[in-house]
Amino acid sequence: MKKWAQKQSGFTIVELLIVVVVIAILAAITIVAYNGIQNRAKNSAVQSATSQIAKKISLWQVDNADQAPPDLATAGVTSTAGSDYEYTPNGTNWCVTVTSSSVSYYASDVSKNPKVGGCAGHAQNGTAAITNFIPNTSLETDTALVSSIGSPSARLVERINGVSAFRGDYVLRVTWTAGGAMGGYGAFTADSLPVGDYVGSMWVRSNAAMQLRPYLEGTASKTAIVTPTNITTVPGVWTRITYTLTVTAPGTIKMCWLGQSTAAAGNYVDMDAIMLTSSTTLYNFADGNSSNWSWNGTQNASTSKGIPI
Repeated sequence: MKKWAQKQSGFTIVELLIVVVVIAILAAITIVAYNGIQNRAKNSAVQSATSQIAKKISLWQVDNADQAPPDLATAGVTSTAGSDYEYTPNGTNWCVTVTSSSVSYYASDVSKNPKVGGCAGHAQNGTAAITNFIPNTSLETDTALVSSIGSPSARLVERINGVSAFRGDYVLRVTWTAGGAMGGYGAFTADSLPVGDYVGSMWVRSNAAMQLRPYLEGTASKTAIVTPTNITTVPGVWTRITYTLTVTAPGTIKMCWLGQSTAAAGNYVDMDAIMLTSSTTLYNFADGNSSNWSWNGTQNASTSKGIPI
């Protein structure tokens, strides 16, 4: 055999592994760099679209006594494939959110330069907005759409503040002025609910251990998905009562707490933070006073909308 043939040899395993590792590192760097460029391009496109819409709205206002256009089409804005526009006008005020590929920017009459995120009450960054169908959620203004149920014994019903409300400043307090059977209280939806699944909740607090349970009534046909069970309250501690139901015919719903035992004179139950969403998911409480939420009408007297918090 010739000597040159005897001296030839292949790569060692170590050398091959080094080459593979180097190739993998270079590929990872390339992918990261490509994704970064792609994300910057998406952000730039959404930001640019938001800026253009803001300019069109502002130009329309110049010719229309500074009033916000009723919709984007009126201001000459046309939809773009792959993008979602959400717009809220209110007199001279307005806010618009543009979303594409789960990236959102927004602009408003207050700040026409696009910012990352979305307007209060709008979907943003791929997260859909949900609606709280209870209008008077925390009794911050009055007790409208809140009323009693059952056959209560003598009791005093007050909307009071300064007692460490769960949300806002006010609670509805029901105090028994004489010992006896417990009734309950709850809040109605103002409008007829569409057919579908709903999850509701309210927060209650008592000054003595009590047996309370969720209670539902209303004009809609409904079937409980899960049979509500009693809860035992811990004195002075806010406890959440939850409801899960299916509405099978359009109608209103009243969500209530109902006592399951007698109460001594001086015992009370506080009620606050009421929520009902079209979902099978129990969300944290929110209404139009919450961050990134807005009222769909009058503050503390209408449904409200925003992203889950």
